[in-house]
Amino acid sequence: MVAPDLAGCGVVMVATRNHGYVVLGASCAASIRRHVPGLEITLFTNVRAIPPEYAGRFDHIVEIESPTRHPLEWANGLMDKIRGIRESPYDKSFFIDVDTVVRSAELASAFAMLDAHDLLITECAEDASYSRRLIGRPLYSTGILAWRRCDKAKQLFSAWTDFGLECLAAARDGRLAELPDLAALSEDERTFLALTDQYTLARFLAPGVNAFDLDLELLEERWNFRGDGKRPPPANLIVDHRMDVKQGKSLFSG
Repeated sequence: MVAPDLAGCGVVMVATRNHGYVVLGASCAASIRRHVPGLEITLFTNVRAIPPEYAGRFDHIVEIESPTRHPLEWANGLMDKIRGIRESPYDKSFFIDVDTVVRSAELASAFAMLDAHDLLITECAEDASYSRRLIGRPLYSTGILAWRRCDKAKQLFSAWTDFGLECLAAARDGRLAELPDLAALSEDERTFLALTDQYTLARFLAPGVNAFDLDLELLEERWNFRGDGKRPPPANLIVDHRMDVKQGKSLFSG
């Protein structure tokens, strides 16, 4: 088997506000090392004094400031995630949520796919996405996201940033009902949906929506399997995103 050319390629992760997310990211990084040795990994974080046994799992750690824009702690992570994606140092980037485990060396094939496509993404499975059920239409997941450095991707991430900030401001000011697709929902449902990466991205990129005309490749579910806790994973699983990873049952395994 010929080793893939990984020059200019790398993985991006974001772990902010909680040391536990750094631990999860280190676990994910270990699984990447196991299957794709030599692939660079960059962590964006505002967690300081990371113990060496975790910090050593990453090639680069970028320390960022993470302003609190909303009283819900999880909601502030939205802008951290988008920032890490926007500021990737790589020509070809593979963003991956920290609460995942890589199960296959096939991950590296994403970078070859980016020779022909601007961006790779997976769709939210209905049984695994509360956001999709709330909004009542298909959405893309950002549990994994791969892209090549290009003007269209830059425009998408800039617009995503601006709309994310707009949603946070609307939540602070009690104006969530004014946002697209939210008027019929309860206030709690609006708050949840408006502050998610799936909803904010969907204004510009979703099944049937491609505001910046990206050359998009939709990946199979095995690239980002979440599931409902009952449905078994697909064959040849690449990225395991099931809840037991977040709960610590799969740390440093893969």
